[in-house]
Amino acid sequence: MSFENPQGAKSFSKADIKPQVQVNLNVDSRKLGETLYEVSLKINANAKQDEEDCFLTEIDYRGVFSLTGVEENLIPQILLIEGPRTIFPFARRIIADAVRDGGFPPLMLEPVDFVSLYRQHASRRAAEAEGGDKKA
Repeated sequence: MSFENPQGAKSFSKADIKPQVQVNLNVDSRKLGETLYEVSLKINANAKQDEEDCFLTEIDYRGVFSLTGVEENLIPQILLIEGPRTIFPFARRIIADAVRDGGFPPLMLEPVDFVSLYRQHASRRAAEAEGGDKKA
């Protein structure tokens, strides 16, 4: 987890202007053992005011999950949908607290639809695979 205020006290001189915040989110998983998996939720937020950075924050929050009795083809869906859905509230709170502790209003991230993100990612992978087959 990191929080940066590149402008220091200067960033508070424009307190009446609301910064524009861009948030990027990435989910990944990896197998740790026979039934253990790690899910990584990476969130980056960059706030700008008049084209200057107000603050930058990022977190790589991870959870370890044990899956037993699950069909092999369902494991990626469980890990990339339910895993981040479970750990997101904790990462969200840490970011809100860090931004608030940095002197800014807390950054309250909106809930994330991890089902849609999974479907978009699956569609993109399928399209890339199909494109790769056409080149061969």
